Amino acid sequence: MTLTLRKKKVSYQQILDAARQLPPTQQHKLSNALAQASDVRIISPSGNTLAIRRGQRLAKQIRRKLNASITESLDETMSKMRGRSWS
Repeated sequence: MTLTLRKKKVSYQQILDAARQLPPTQQHKLSNALAQASDVRIISPSGNTLAIRRGQRLAKQIRRKLNASITESLDETMSKMRGRSWS
């Protein structure tokens, strides 16, 4: 009889939750280790007021585009796509 061990799949959310439970010094070490191990870069958000304003301006543009493209509710859209079975 052969026993095989499967690695458990860990979700990104589980890793993020575990990292958040670490003390700040350990979080910094983890961030540095990830940066050296791969192309992943974890950086703190910029507190620069210009960057914040730019982000807010981009968010407004995205909201305008979304609001302009949405003309009906989700229920109306799904009813058109699936018929009466949605409602």
